[in-house]
Amino acid sequence: MRRVLTGKVIQLLVGALIGFIIAGIVTGDEKYIVIIAVGVPVLFTIAMVIGVGVGARRRTSFTQAGRPPGINSTIPGAPASQTETVLNPVSTAQPSAGVVLNGELVGASPTPTPTPGAAAKPGGAQGRPVWWRALGILTIAAGAALALLPSYGTIGWIASDIAAGRPFDGRDMRTGLHQQEAWDQLVEVIGGTEVTSILFYDSYISVSAPTTPGADTVDRFEWKYGHASRVGPDYSQPSDLQQELFDVGDMDMSVVAQVVRQSLDEAQIEDVDSIYPSIRRFADEAPEINVSISGVYYDASFTYTLSGEQLQRSGSAFD
Repeated sequence: MRRVLTGKVIQLLVGALIGFIIAGIVTGDEKYIVIIAVGVPVLFTIAMVIGVGVGARRRTSFTQAGRPPGINSTIPGAPASQTETVLNPVSTAQPSAGVVLNGELVGASPTPTPTPGAAAKPGGAQGRPVWWRALGILTIAAGAALALLPSYGTIGWIASDIAAGRPFDGRDMRTGLHQQEAWDQLVEVIGGTEVTSILFYDSYISVSAPTTPGADTVDRFEWKYGHASRVGPDYSQPSDLQQELFDVGDMDMSVVAQVVRQSLDEAQIEDVDSIYPSIRRFADEAPEINVSISGVYYDASFTYTLSGEQLQRSGSAFD
């Protein structure tokens, strides 16, 4: 029973390692690289320890079984008068029954040599039934599924991106398809929809917002690798929080991707180096979406309302 449980635990660990590899590829999260780097040597060490233990048990069993009797040795339990027979090389007398000569019992029928594979049990070379192997595969799959639990949301996004014909850039937080879902996760961590700035990058969103709703200090929050979290105090604290604070509870965050794609089409900048969308409020003005695009030779800047209406554009791309 202990060997069975140990085997299942190893299968779960193998499945979990496979799940971590998949999650690392899907999310790009560096923590999975650390888990894999630590998990592979640990799993290899466990397998080696178990293998050494099994080998030791097999050697012990072989030693206890003893070696077959050799020439001129006797079979245990044979009559004493027979086991003391002395063979004369020049005599025509036959050895007495019960004597072993060259490892074979004299006077007994030869023992047939088993044909290799004749003792194999149904279900495979190792005697395992098909259902046992299927259970092993299911155990590995269960380990992988458990490791992938935190990444199910991102995996679902990949499926929808493929359906939308954007399998590679659908998760880009500047031009992709999931700004609203990421923002919803951020709201749960922030505890409200009032912020001082929202910055959009290719793989994450950074938000500056009150430490708690109604607080006079500001923390930095991030959505990254499929999860929203509080990073800590913001780099700088505003002198007048109320002047910079604005509410985006009624905004559709997918508008950001729309205006970024529109800006790229208008600017027509080749070899784009960076795209920098953000939402800010300046002085007593209404919050705006700002899109900055820079390339090797030209740059462009756009301003939009939160509903996506263009207010102005500028930059060397239009000179």
